[in-house]
Amino acid sequence: DSDSDSDSDSDSDSDAKYDDDDVNDDDDLVPVPWLAIRLPDVIGPRDGTYRLWRYQMWVQCVDVLGPVVVSPDLARGGSRRLSFAYAPDVAGLVAKVARGECDARLGQSYNVACVERVSLQEIVERVAECVRETAPGDGDGDEKSAPGEVFGGARSVVEVREPGRGRKRGWDDSEEATSSSSVRTSPEFYPSVDGGAIDPSRAMAELGFAPTPLRDAVRETVRWCAGMCAGGGDVGRRERAEAARRLRRSFGLKLFSDEAKALRVRLRRLGFPEPKDRWGDDAE
Repeated sequence: DSDSDSDSDSDSDSDAKYDDDDVNDDDDLVPVPWLAIRLPDVIGPRDGTYRLWRYQMWVQCVDVLGPVVVSPDLARGGSRRLSFAYAPDVAGLVAKVARGECDARLGQSYNVACVERVSLQEIVERVAECVRETAPGDGDGDEKSAPGEVFGGARSVVEVREPGRGRKRGWDDSEEATSSSSVRTSPEFYPSVDGGAIDPSRAMAELGFAPTPLRDAVRETVRWCAGMCAGGGDVGRRERAEAARRLRRSFGLKLFSDEAKALRVRLRRLGFPEPKDRWGDDAE
């Protein structure tokens, strides 16, 4: 019994010691400085969602895939407006925070985005304009035009209507895309967030955030995507393959349909690699 009591006393002393250590550890904790950045959809080079790039490819393949479908609430004059952030702007602000230039504003949250609030239709039309600007001319002084673009300007690539059933807004790579449905569907890649348009004015006033104009951000993103396809070599091959794979799966085309074959030919002409072994598989 004495041995048991001794062991019990020893355990109690040990527990008390650990409890004291825990208290001391809590007393030594130092609050971690933080600053939260709230973002809408982000565009820019190396965007891992490939959303804007897919709209760019859709514009270039409009005679194969049909016009870019925009639902009425996201059309010009519709009830919903969108915000976009430009990736280099976000990186620049994060660098400022890391350098301690925003220490006076720590412990707060900020909206970070381009100033403009636009409709999805306006974004697609801007992408189409940029595609025309980056497309090579024919050498005879004629107006530049992107492969597959309907003559008459950017607006001809957009159709305002409800997207086909079978796709939810922001839908990406679910298994549903490979099903053999006869219903023609049209995906919408934006918005992928539900917060709506945001106001970055407070970040501009208090953090010195200087957003790139949205028109310029879209142009630079389109140029980067075009540059990835221009060489056709190993540089950017993985990004091209993934962008093309996601576009194909977004439309859920049947393996040997005429539309699927036409899209495959068009993407190859645009500099995108073929799938590795069968339609829809990971590309090389």
